[in-house]
Amino acid sequence: MTAFKAYLIGLKGSLSAWRVWVLLYLFNLLFTFTVIAPVAQYLEKKIGHSVLVNELSEGFNYTVMHDFLANYEVSIAAFAESALVITVLYFVWSIFAAGGILRVFLRSESGYRLRNFWGGGTYYFWRMARITFYFLLMQAAVLAVFGGIFWLLAPAEPDSEMQYINLAKIIVPLYMTAAFLTAIWQDFTKILAVRRDEIWLFGTFWATVRFLRKNFGRVFLFSLLNLLTVGLIYLIYRGGSLTFTGMNAVFFFGQILVIGRIGSKLWTAAGGLTLTENQI
Repeated sequence: MTAFKAYLIGLKGSLSAWRVWVLLYLFNLLFTFTVIAPVAQYLEKKIGHSVLVNELSEGFNYTVMHDFLANYEVSIAAFAESALVITVLYFVWSIFAAGGILRVFLRSESGYRLRNFWGGGTYYFWRMARITFYFLLMQAAVLAVFGGIFWLLAPAEPDSEMQYINLAKIIVPLYMTAAFLTAIWQDFTKILAVRRDEIWLFGTFWATVRFLRKNFGRVFLFSLLNLLTVGLIYLIYRGGSLTFTGMNAVFFFGQILVIGRIGSKLWTAAGGLTLTENQI
């Protein structure tokens, strides 16, 4: 099967699984409002009618922002602690959702049922958690390697900042490519972990390496199509946010971006399972 066909099947599958799409979106809203609502209420109470709000609404201003942080530092720190807790919970939810999404598409012949989502999230949770942890370490290692290369090649006493900028133009694209390839490996490790249904992941890691080596062109093109689709959605969000002013417009186009990011998880899972069919 070609990468483009798998991509189209992924898009079709994501639309068929609209219940899962809605569920993930509602949970995303829940986590967002849990963080934002207390902050918004506090700011409305403290500075809702002050000149500071008007100055901040005109755009980023370092002086105004510095004064804002200086005046409300203690309260912001308290909200930051709460936001950290919510972020950790959202991270756990994302791991749970990864297994649930894959189970939904793995059993798509029985319908895109939410019970498969809940069952898959529970059944595969610790496998998804371990894979996520391992690849976070890998991504950190990739960043450290390219950061080290930049540090070694950067001149100690540059003639101008352009020397750093020119070096970054070489190092950053190489780093982003390596990070993208690592992300592909992670995605397909999760997919094969569900397909193989193995508790121990050592065999799954090597099975993924063999699969990627054999099908690298198709997998890379498939992942690139997914990335370009997300990029297109971001451009729509960015263009809309710059064209239309007001909080309602920002919120509307922000939701388009959120829905698109959720969709990318769905069609990556659906298309990836299609690519790996009869390949292990």
